[in-house]
Amino acid sequence: KAHKWIRKFRERTRMSQRGFSKLIGIDCGNYSKYENGRLCAGDDFIDRFSETCKLSDVEAELIRALSSHDKLLCFVIREDEK
Repeated sequence: KAHKWIRKFRERTRMSQRGFSKLIGIDCGNYSKYENGRLCAGDDFIDRFSETCKLSDVEAELIRALSSHDKLLCFVIREDEK
């Protein structure tokens, strides 16, 4: 799950959610949704997040892969509910 890693990497910066969200230019409420798994991270978010957290290429790709997996899972669940 991408949101667990997003929280872990943000905590590594020793910044609060509010401070971090301001730094990357995202509303604090929406940022909280990324960390709680209620919003799936898109490429723009992942790029800004990775740069701000100074993630390695491997760490950034981990977030991308997990986010893609989360999006696919949400799609399958929605389709199954129809």
